[in-house]
Amino acid sequence: MKSIFLILLNTKRALEYLDDQDEIDLNIKSVFLFFYYGMVVYFLNLDIETVLINPFWDMTFVSSLFVFFGVLMSLGLHKINMWLKGNGSYADIQAVISHASIPITLSLSIIFFSKRIFFKDLDFDWKILYYLSWILTIKILIQGFLKYNNSNYHRMILNISPLLLFYIGLLIFKFMMFKEIYSIN
Repeated sequence: MKSIFLILLNTKRALEYLDDQDEIDLNIKSVFLFFYYGMVVYFLNLDIETVLINPFWDMTFVSSLFVFFGVLMSLGLHKINMWLKGNGSYADIQAVISHASIPITLSLSIIFFSKRIFFKDLDFDWKILYYLSWILTIKILIQGFLKYNNSNYHRMILNISPLLLFYIGLLIFKFMMFKEIYSIN
């Protein structure tokens, strides 16, 4: 729990704290963070009329997919890190990626509770908070991969480029879907 708040306030100190952790603890914490991120995304997009089986099992399935893709992405970036002669273990890379998802998870949680529970009638563009969390996420990724690529900026850029391309593609897809849904003909 300490690393979750520390990563937002002092990223370098949080990375040092994570580096001192046992690999098993890092793996468990990372899987929990991926699972929680999946839960938040599920509840944000929940439409009770379209639930296929049971909300609990649907949420578990979606969250498990987030864990699977998080572990797979961590493995891919760890292989790239090894190829670039970085010094991060698999658990370190997975911890950086899972902890980088914390700002997005928190912003989505705030958006969920604000839009659906507390401020239903407030007409406010919550996307500002979401995009600010992406900036913080990229900052955490950069600092984390700089640490595990021996402070070499070229290696760090090569190492996180697949992840950044994935995120940029995801944002472009969301923008295009938003534009298509709200276009005036």
